[in-house]
Amino acid sequence: MKKDVMDKIGNNNLVGFIDQLKGHRVLILGDLILDEYIWGDAERISPEAPVPVVNIKKREIRPGGAANVAMTISALGGVPILAGVIGDDDSGVRFRSTIMELGLSSNGLVNERGRTTPLKTRILASNQQMLRIDSESVTSIDLSARQKLLAYLDDALGKVDALLISDYAKGTISVELLAPVLDNAKSHNLLITVDPKPSNMHLYKGVTLVSPNLKEAATASGISIKDRTSLVQAAKKLMECVAPKALLITRGGDGLSLFTSDGSAHHLPAMTSEVYDVSGAGDTMIGTLTLAMSAGANILDAVEIANCAAGVVVRKPGVATVSPGELKEMLPRRPAWETSDNVL
Repeated sequence: MKKDVMDKIGNNNLVGFIDQLKGHRVLILGDLILDEYIWGDAERISPEAPVPVVNIKKREIRPGGAANVAMTISALGGVPILAGVIGDDDSGVRFRSTIMELGLSSNGLVNERGRTTPLKTRILASNQQMLRIDSESVTSIDLSARQKLLAYLDDALGKVDALLISDYAKGTISVELLAPVLDNAKSHNLLITVDPKPSNMHLYKGVTLVSPNLKEAATASGISIKDRTSLVQAAKKLMECVAPKALLITRGGDGLSLFTSDGSAHHLPAMTSEVYDVSGAGDTMIGTLTLAMSAGANILDAVEIANCAAGVVVRKPGVATVSPGELKEMLPRRPAWETSDNVL
């Protein structure tokens, strides 16, 4: 880990910093999902039931889950190293071929016989999502797949700047997998960031940063978050239980809150923009944040950059990425921090 990333002194020249993101290597471990988009027109109601009839115009396949984080990092000039498990089904085959077509390496993909690769099919019409259909069987990866994945990770961790864990609770992340991986990553002094699921929060102890959304933070802490006071209470509990160097709670349209191990709290408003689609905004946030920190940004600067990146992608339909040019254009419009020190 870059020793200065937790320095909380901001840098006003973030636009010039974007070019420094290029070339940094981030190992992304997590659940791999195939996203299918069916675009069409809905101009009439079915005579069979009170539902719209969608006339299909276009189909699109995109890599999702942890792979969407990889796409974010790649679009910003970083080098994503993707690691996870897929099935030997049609969705698994399509997932592997899709990431290869997009220029990402498939070396870290482990096939598990008989496993169902998660498939999310979204049907959109008139620029609105009408329906999502999920095809998945959420089970832990088997022993053989875990051993193969651990062998790959053992080698890859010595060749990257950061480890990013993208947990969608689809069966990849477990104590048997994560314990040796985190020990290895810490031995290499790597930056470790986590996009968590509440059920696995106890597995992330001692990482650099954990970034749950508001609902996940409430579930993991057992505290109903209704205002700033209950937010701080939930953050205090999570900091005590997980002991990360930083906890970033994303609050949707209300912005985000950063809590650090020295007891400080910092609150940042969301970017003011027209929200088209929030799909993948969390992936954009953690991917951009990790890449910025791996390139040497301190924690406050990295969060500001990531907040701007998320502000770009929510303006786009479906799961999208942000380019360096788009990010540079957005940065001058970023909101200012609200700071309240020593609250935990």
